Amino acid sequence: MIRNPLFRLSVPLLAAVFSVALVGVADASNLEQEVIAYQDARFRAMIEEDVDELGKLLADDLHYSHTKGRVESKAQFLSTIETKEIDYIAAKRRDIEVRLFGNTAVITGLSDMTLIWRGEQQDFTIRFLEVAHKFDSDWRLVAWQSVRFLVD
Repeated sequence: MIRNPLFRLSVPLLAAVFSVALVGVADASNLEQEVIAYQDARFRAMIEEDVDELGKLLADDLHYSHTKGRVESKAQFLSTIETKEIDYIAAKRRDIEVRLFGNTAVITGLSDMTLIWRGEQQDFTIRFLEVAHKFDSDWRLVAWQSVRFLVD
């Protein structure tokens, strides 16, 4: 039997610290899953041209930068989708990393894109940087920037 009083105090203290750490990891994991689900919904709304749903997933002060450098506001981006100026056909994301900073998520990764632009189907891979923020209980896109990913 251990008779050291410091040991008796430290075991419950370590257990409490460990359980708080596990709760923090579980919370972060849940938030990451929320962010990925939000991103899935946003890509789906873009592909399905559901501007009503997409509008709910975009921040009012959105800064959306396309691969060719054109920057759009929320209203401009919704118009791009609605008019099919860019008709998104498919987006297959991979190598996703989600980093959380409170209620803000920075998401990076690659996405294999298929879209129609100026009447021609284009297939290419992008590397993207996305910033999403949780407003009340809803994640919204604050900023997006992407570049075409070229393998050397």
